[in-house]
Amino acid sequence: MSVASEPVALLLTALASISVPPSDLDRLMLVLRSDPARLTLEDLGLDSLGRMEACITLEIDHGVLITPEEMGSLYSADQLLCRIAAAPRA
Repeated sequence: MSVASEPVALLLTALASISVPPSDLDRLMLVLRSDPARLTLEDLGLDSLGRMEACITLEIDHGVLITPEEMGSLYSADQLLCRIAAAPRA
């Protein structure tokens, strides 16, 4: 499954901004574009703090509104990418 590039770019920006970003962003970018269902949010380095930081970055830097409750209900990278793509913009 190929994913549109804008949600992937926004997610990568959010991942790079968290306190402990994943060290393998280049590899993650490839997997996010080709098979995001393979990755959990934990694989992306998004523990509970990372999820909050990602929500904040997505909202402040990109106007993508995802509530902490919504983020907490997501499990896989493809779910998050779909949510980013569908999220209302501020």
